[in-house]
Amino acid sequence: MGLLDILVETLTEIGDNGKSYPFKIVEDNFDSAHKDEEGFFNNTYAVYEFEDRYTNPYGVDISWNNNYSGTQQDIQIDFGANGSSKLTNANDIPNVMKTIVEILKDAYKIIPFKNIAFTSATNKNKDVGERGAEQRTKLYLYFLKKEIPNAKVRQLNHSVIITLPDNFKP
Repeated sequence: MGLLDILVETLTEIGDNGKSYPFKIVEDNFDSAHKDEEGFFNNTYAVYEFEDRYTNPYGVDISWNNNYSGTQQDIQIDFGANGSSKLTNANDIPNVMKTIVEILKDAYKIIPFKNIAFTSATNKNKDVGERGAEQRTKLYLYFLKKEIPNAKVRQLNHSVIITLPDNFKP
């Protein structure tokens, strides 16, 4: 049994629902957002912020595009704490991931999308190596799949693409 398996088993035992922290949009360009000639919002973005229980500040950047499907509205999401993509070691993943899911639902209400793309920070800078990148990505996906049942997941280069189910309701 690997470390991730032990973590998942432990989280299941103690409960992993988490609670969402209050969040807010601190920057966006919705006033100038418009659809391109193909009917997609491109170059549209929103920056959300929240703090965890240890007052670590988190930033969540969402940009609307159609880079991944070519035929549907997509978003790219990037997030990190303390202005970095490094781990906080605050052991607060259930609450942080619940907040990120709530932010995704909020963004969906503003401009609906079909696909969510993200790259685990460790895939970008390899600060914990290949194995750490895979473990972090698997942990993120564990929480996202739990919060968005029936979502489809695929890998595209270093990005993970999550396709929302047709019956998705924020």
